[in-house]
Amino acid sequence: MWAITRYHGPLEEEVGPVVKDEQQNIDAEKIRNCDIPIVMFRLLDGDREVYASGITQDLDKYGDVPFEPLDEWGADYGCVSLQYIKNGQWVEL
Repeated sequence: MWAITRYHGPLEEEVGPVVKDEQQNIDAEKIRNCDIPIVMFRLLDGDREVYASGITQDLDKYGDVPFEPLDEWGADYGCVSLQYIKNGQWVEL
């Protein structure tokens, strides 16, 4: 499960920083209330500008965040890369 929790850059200017998608907010609350560790991620466009950030608890067998946030949400906004926090650093998937 993953959820967008904040908008940034051009998207923030257009709709504000607060996510108004009810399902995203429900998913974020479920993630926060689980005992599974949470990983932060962010979605960037081709100019390396951050459009959105979020949280997930879905890690693959290598401990990496899967592509779902980018595939299911980011592509609609021109995002081409996903970064997540691993060992205190932003890592590109």
